[in-house]
Amino acid sequence: MGDIDNDGDHDLFITDFQFNKSSSIYIQNSEGLFKKKDILNLAPQSILSSHFVDIDRDGDLDLVLGTSGLNQPQRSNYLYLNDGKGHLEKTNLLPPKKLDPHWDTIQIESRDLDLNGYPDLIFISHNRNITKGAIQIIFNKDGKEFIESTDHLNYFQIPNNFWIPSIHFGDFNGDRRLDIIVPLRMPHKPTNSIHTANLFKILVSKGIHSYRDITNSIELNNKWFASIFFTDLDNDKISEILFFDYDGNYYVLRNKNNFLNQLYFKWLM
Repeated sequence: MGDIDNDGDHDLFITDFQFNKSSSIYIQNSEGLFKKKDILNLAPQSILSSHFVDIDRDGDLDLVLGTSGLNQPQRSNYLYLNDGKGHLEKTNLLPPKKLDPHWDTIQIESRDLDLNGYPDLIFISHNRNITKGAIQIIFNKDGKEFIESTDHLNYFQIPNNFWIPSIHFGDFNGDRRLDIIVPLRMPHKPTNSIHTANLFKILVSKGIHSYRDITNSIELNNKWFASIFFTDLDNDKISEILFFDYDGNYYVLRNKNNFLNQLYFKWLM
């Protein structure tokens, strides 16, 4: 959802993957009615996710689309640039997908990870069987040049038979850089008899090109959490991490000290 034509109201991009139809844009008029515009020429079942962002900082919303490899391999995701009047033009600016072109891109986020003023792109994908997952990070240099940057961020290994449902950003250690939470999922909830790794990753920024995985420093007893996200509970501009498990319990992970790169945590019940 976003104001594609800069007329002050929200327009829609709707992905229609299940019923073998093409995804489409719907433009809202002054009366609140939506009119379908087939201006992207997309193949049926080719798009799984979408994201509006002013990628080139020219004052209008551009469109990023996450592709599916169901019918044929998709070498990359798509970027459409807005001319300011609601006309979207497809580009070939984005680098190829990080892993297999048959994989599906299920989520797209944008954050200024390198603090250069331009939104960078983060793609979440998994294979057809939903047994493997990946993150791809692409730095946006100036709205015209995009650089594959996943490996520069100390890309962590995702365990086998896990996939990534989402990704979350917040400043956990107060350095004004975005830290990352990566929840991990299995095709089914593990039983108590199954020993699993921690079912998420917490990555703390060490600078523009480096993250530190602090997951193993937290005692979690291999809990299976329904939801994990950043939030600033005490309005101190430093994020806490809020966990909800499947038994109805919630936990808050709080950073108690920021100096000397030492992190102190506390569980609250």
